[in-house]
Formats: sequence, structure tokens, C-alpha cells
Amino acid sequence: MDRLTANFELGKARALEDIAKAAKKPVEARAVVQTGMVVAGADGSFEASEQYAIRDACAALNLSPTEFGV
Repeated sequence: MDRLTANFELGKARALEDIAKAAKKPVEARAVVQTGMVVAGADGSFEASEQYAIRDACAALNLSPTEFGV
């Protein structure tokens, strides 16, 4: 979390690199996105910024965001 807050763009890039490690395993890749969606919607709202983050994760995992309704 410190990396993300200290330098958002660098932290985001590193987080997406870590997320992309699941790309070769389709079941795990989908689980990563689904987990992100659960966390994003935990407060009862799925904000535009959260949807954008899910789309970024989908791109890193070579998945279509439409598969998840985003």
C-alpha cells in the first residue's frame, strides 16, 4: 500500500505487473477480477473509478471487461 500512495502511477504499474502474473492461468485470472469486483462493491456502490481499475486488471490479464459486465 505504501508504494501505491507514495507514487500512485508507479504503484499502479507494479500492482498491474503482479496482477498480470495470473494471466497464464485463466481460472486464476478470472478469480482475480471477481475478487476485485467483490471488494469494489463491498460498500454497496461500484464507482466509476473502481470500474476503471477492474478494466485495467482485465487488460493486464488479457480478459474482456464485458465478460464481467464492466
